[in-house]
Amino acid sequence: MKKVLIQTSSEEKKVKKPAKKANVQMEWLIKGLHTLQHVSPKLTSSIIWNQFTKTPRVRFNDKQHALIEKAEISVIKYRGNDLKAYRWLPADASNGKTILLSHGWGSKIADFRRMIETLVAEGYTVEGVDMKGHGLSAGTHTALPEIRDVLKTHYSRNGPYHAVVGYSIGGLAAGLTVNEMSTSFHPNHLIIIATPPYTRYFFQEIIDQVGCKERVFNEMCELVEKHYHESIDYFDLRNKADNLKHLDLHMIYDEHDKTVPFTKGLELNEMLPMSSFVHVTGTSHNQIIADEKVIGYILDAVAVKAEV
Repeated sequence: MKKVLIQTSSEEKKVKKPAKKANVQMEWLIKGLHTLQHVSPKLTSSIIWNQFTKTPRVRFNDKQHALIEKAEISVIKYRGNDLKAYRWLPADASNGKTILLSHGWGSKIADFRRMIETLVAEGYTVEGVDMKGHGLSAGTHTALPEIRDVLKTHYSRNGPYHAVVGYSIGGLAAGLTVNEMSTSFHPNHLIIIATPPYTRYFFQEIIDQVGCKERVFNEMCELVEKHYHESIDYFDLRNKADNLKHLDLHMIYDEHDKTVPFTKGLELNEMLPMSSFVHVTGTSHNQIIADEKVIGYILDAVAVKAEV
């Protein structure tokens, strides 16, 4: 097991306070859920699920718009929605290596702008998909099983890839996707950044946040199987070690991440001890994929020839 320390000088951006109206609406919703859970835990869980799977719309800045204009764009049909897939080609593609990116919740492929520009400048082709309800893709709700399905379909049609880089929940989807592929179709490198290793803990965080009881949590877990015919415990990278242990696997976590705790990265690393663990300090969950030193580490990682 290799451990690396990356110290950055980034300062965490100030988080904008949500609008007062939105806070009032959430307060009323939580009060209603507190009462409803005693009458119908199942209905309560369904309401929370609807809120939890609603995708936030994100904006593009000028540099991200310029990046999108340089991409080859195609459309993926998924559950009646048009999803946008992107490919950036280098001036010299002689190395023939392609890297697939997988974005996080409330994110988009263009949020990898600095990483994309760096990789393309080094001769890599870079691909990625805006998941349902994210970026330029249609849709209003999605969940991890759907993100996994879209990523797996894209990988199956266009892979194998030299490397897959997944961020946040996109890293969990990337790990699940690779796990479901035959070994011969695996990427040479798998890099996951600020990735929640399993779903049960953030389901519990949501239930705790709205102040509901264990019965509501259990009902919400059952909704995963109801909608996607797979147990919530399937979506857990900790029990995928047998299929991932031969990969050149890198885990990158920041110790001050307030969204995916650093301890979750350590927990996953214990189950996959053959991986390289990158301990980052000085950035944040939202900034880590744009950090110059993190990108430099990734560039070095994918340049190493994978052992067969």
